[in-house]
Amino acid sequence: MKFGLETIGHRELKGNYRSTQRIIDLYRQLRPGVPLIESLAEYAKHVGVVTCDNQTVAKEQLPKVIASLIKSSIDSGIPDRDICVLAPRWQHVRPLARSLIAELPHVAFDAPGLSPLYSSRDNVWFKLARLALTEPSSSRSRTRMRWSRELLSDLNGIGGVSVADAAATPRRLLRVINSISSPEVDGIAYLKDAFGQFCVRARINVHECLALKGALATFFEKAASLIARSDGMPTDVESFRRFFSHPAGVVVNTCHGVKGEEFETVIAFGLLRGHIPHWDVIINGPEAVADDRESKLLYVICSRAKRRLHLIAESGRKTQRGRPYETSRLLTMLRFKYDVRR
Repeated sequence: MKFGLETIGHRELKGNYRSTQRIIDLYRQLRPGVPLIESLAEYAKHVGVVTCDNQTVAKEQLPKVIASLIKSSIDSGIPDRDICVLAPRWQHVRPLARSLIAELPHVAFDAPGLSPLYSSRDNVWFKLARLALTEPSSSRSRTRMRWSRELLSDLNGIGGVSVADAAATPRRLLRVINSISSPEVDGIAYLKDAFGQFCVRARINVHECLALKGALATFFEKAASLIARSDGMPTDVESFRRFFSHPAGVVVNTCHGVKGEEFETVIAFGLLRGHIPHWDVIINGPEAVADDRESKLLYVICSRAKRRLHLIAESGRKTQRGRPYETSRLLTMLRFKYDVRR
């Protein structure tokens, strides 16, 4: 045994230290097979706030409605970093995030999906970019060291790539990246300069490795495409830096992007059939699979919340055939005494 143990026993963790009992009682309905869950949090019996809007908020009203919910949480003493706004699909998250920033100019937001680089987050050059765009600091040392290990592992895993001894360990790699300086103020131009300097110092010839060269082209093509499709996305290098300043404020993400996280306030929108679950699952799979996926996604969303949960199935969205989206069927079936239900 790798752990030096003769046997491994099975143990169950009982109780929940995140959510109030009230919120647990709501999301337990989504997975009836899950054993009874008791809240063991200090605030277990806290009433909190739980609301549900079923087709009463038009999609055009979302920025103002959600901004009001954020402001209410902040006014009640909840730190911005303990508030999360989420939806099933990135295509809805990005425009809402930009609108919220406009609605609440004095509130900090952590919205990685706003970055034109985020769609390439599995690309080796993205991993170099986030290191090049974050300043060395004691508060970020562990995070940047972890990113450095990931980058070095990716580089070593690409056939034909050999990293110079000066950058052959995570710590040395960080020193090389920290020494990069560029006068460029445009984000894309800055990264091209930074990548060039890094390759020179790490003695990496991109043109001799088709995989690395292709990944580089894809990285900048995706960024350019997203910038071209966006409406006023900031592209200066300081804005690029802010995209990696986590934790920086109210989290705006997808329900998949917040698995494992927890927040005092969760505001979920886009809770529509065809988004939860995706149409592909509904159309191409058995009904039982679609139902299971729907319940799992809603369970993940609701169980992120500690004391405040706001569920929104907005009106005004239409399918490709022009039909109005309906509210998630499972959401309409929940039996719960909401503080506000419309």
